[in-house]
Amino acid sequence: MTHVIHPREEWIDPAGPPWDGFPAAGGGKYRCPPFPGWSKITDVVIHYPGADWADMDFDNDLDIDLDDDVEQIRAQHRMYVTSPTRGYSLGYCFLIGQTGGIWESRGWRNVNAANKGQASMGTTGWNGYSISIQLIVDEANAATPAQVDSVNWLLDELVRVSGKQLRLRYHGQGQATSCCGAGIIAQIKAGTINFGKSQPQPIPKPPPPGEDEMATTVFKPFDCAAQFVGQTDKNGVATTVWWCDKQRADAHIAAGAREDASLSLGGFQNVVLLGPLPTGDDKHQWTGAEFFRVVS
Repeated sequence: MTHVIHPREEWIDPAGPPWDGFPAAGGGKYRCPPFPGWSKITDVVIHYPGADWADMDFDNDLDIDLDDDVEQIRAQHRMYVTSPTRGYSLGYCFLIGQTGGIWESRGWRNVNAANKGQASMGTTGWNGYSISIQLIVDEANAATPAQVDSVNWLLDELVRVSGKQLRLRYHGQGQATSCCGAGIIAQIKAGTINFGKSQPQPIPKPPPPGEDEMATTVFKPFDCAAQFVGQTDKNGVATTVWWCDKQRADAHIAAGAREDASLSLGGFQNVVLLGPLPTGDDKHQWTGAEFFRVVS
């Protein structure tokens, strides 16, 4: 399976609670705190929803796919925002659906809010030094084969991005909770879910000799979204160009991306993103005649 982390912009409901800016419990507007930095992160903690659903077909279309992930994650986000005991954006860093879709919530853009910790278990302040991953399962079921494949890839991707080995734990190892359910806990204890078990991603061929240092390779969008995650230039900096419409480009620029107007083409505007940012634009914006340009 080829993996890509879907950015939270792909699941946020335009008609539902935003990520930031809703009324905060103490007055004013809620602002999700920033990620504390990889130097502070030591743990990756596995979770489950702990819910008993009639089925996993959350959008009721008789098919379990990525759309079901979106519906379920939106429901969780609404619950977090409106809960009188929470009142903040969805606390998990990543969520993985039944078919293996990987979804950013807090990611490594914002601090974790799923691992409160417990003084008696030695995990006070756990959110500040952990990353959380929720596997979306029914009751206490085990993760599906697709989820196992994706979570193992994500574990290794977190090691790659952080630049160090991390510690795998499940929620109940740091708090008095049955999370992440008997099925997933058994998979972790058996080593089925663990670091070092993922398959390498497809790596694009280098440009032929004599090409410009910033050589341009053109692919269809569905090819590039996953293939170029984390690819680096000769200085070790992850550099990706998203060929997207102006509204999306402006949003990336506002978040700190650098624009290279010289690479614009037609009615689209290229944005050069530096750093370990999620790649892939909204798939519904593309047609078969359009292409996705990556510069490395």
